[in-house]
Amino acid sequence: DTLSDTTQKQQAELFQQCMKAIGIQVNVVTNTWPELINKVRKKATMIHVMGWTTDYPDAENFLRLFYYSDNALGIGAYFNDATFNALYKKAVAMPDSPARTALYEQLNQMLGERVPVIFVVHPTHFSLYQSWVENYCFTEFHYGTEQYLDAKRSKK
Repeated sequence: DTLSDTTQKQQAELFQQCMKAIGIQVNVVTNTWPELINKVRKKATMIHVMGWTTDYPDAENFLRLFYYSDNALGIGAYFNDATFNALYKKAVAMPDSPARTALYEQLNQMLGERVPVIFVVHPTHFSLYQSWVENYCFTEFHYGTEQYLDAKRSKK
């Protein structure tokens, strides 16, 4: 199950071709966003495509997708592991440090071993800007960075 827009459908069809090459049949089912969310929340898909874009540069932004709570984000991971949950809670309460990084690495390793998720696509973001924009620095974490930009005033 995927969205019915062109890009999502093409990505699903590429996945379908890759799976066919190793002998696995995948049927692509397209949905509107409300339909897909409804199916995912009802656990009515065998496999589905969901997207996530980080909005701040910290591993927690991705690890939280797999932390189980009553307030689940609804992406359809449905992973509930007591050890992962406890380590996650410990890590996010810590300041940035080598010890927290080590916990993040351990959590990432756990996900790689225990969660049936395929991370498929990481799109490239392009930016165009005018010469009168100051403090611009390209980053893959593009949400919220506009607050640091300045515009030069014309001296007319």
